[in-house]
Amino acid sequence: MKSIFLFIITISFISYCQTPFKESGLYGLKNDDGEVHIQAEYKEILEIKGGEEYLFKGRKDKSWFFITNITKLKNSAYDIIDVIPLTAGHLYCVKGQKMDIFSIADLDYIVTDLKADYIEPNYMLEENLMSIYLGKKQGLFDLSKREVILKPEFDQIFFNEFSDNDELKYITVNEKMYSIISSNGEVVFDGIPYEITGASYYDSTEVGVSIYSSKFQEGYISILEEYIVRPKYESLSTSHKILEFVAVSGKRGEGLTWNGKESLKPKYDAVFPSEDPDYVGEVRIKDMTYLVNYDGSLIEK
Repeated sequence: MKSIFLFIITISFISYCQTPFKESGLYGLKNDDGEVHIQAEYKEILEIKGGEEYLFKGRKDKSWFFITNITKLKNSAYDIIDVIPLTAGHLYCVKGQKMDIFSIADLDYIVTDLKADYIEPNYMLEENLMSIYLGKKQGLFDLSKREVILKPEFDQIFFNEFSDNDELKYITVNEKMYSIISSNGEVVFDGIPYEITGASYYDSTEVGVSIYSSKFQEGYISILEEYIVRPKYESLSTSHKILEFVAVSGKRGEGLTWNGKESLKPKYDAVFPSEDPDYVGEVRIKDMTYLVNYDGSLIEK
């Protein structure tokens, strides 16, 4: 007679699925087996990520908290815990004027204690660049590099479409003063009192920068001499020997600026530098050539 033995194997498992439940007007969390993991003490609970490592956010009065079994998360009260707009994988968590940025995929912080109170993608610039704000002031944060490029200290930041040189990457505006900023946040030239929409190195020597107005009029910044020619001309040209001299062109002809100041309005047949240091340049009117004094007056040559 054969004996038949029946082995019964009991397989137990832990249910990691957490579900909000309501009790006495407040919310908590329990698993599929009905075991309470989080007591009902929140006015609102919203799921961020389920699974073995779960993540919810819960509201007590006006403050939000992470509800999680991830031990490395802060047990902090936030004014805001929300998804960064147009991104599915990152949260921004704000308390006062400080922000933490959290990666849902990595279940870890990207940055903490960032001085900002709002963040959003800025696709006018580059894919991984985020605009960060502190009140009405704007800055830039690189999500891929996890670093602040520009602190939120500007009224406006825009991409310089006139140049692909990283040294002239951004143009910023603050209290009606314009600046040219490199890709790593270094100031190339600031304190520009004129509205500009673009900039490019004048030539390969990179000692001067052409700047452009919204009407595509051209101006000039001398990095060495530190002067600015207002962007109001159709075109301009510089002298490699006499750095203070800039010839400018308009609808009526040519003129010149000296050390950033207009000495002659653009209405002459031609202007060019003078080899005589007592004069700012020379000008041609029909067949006559004149020397240009520092006060803009002309002397027949």
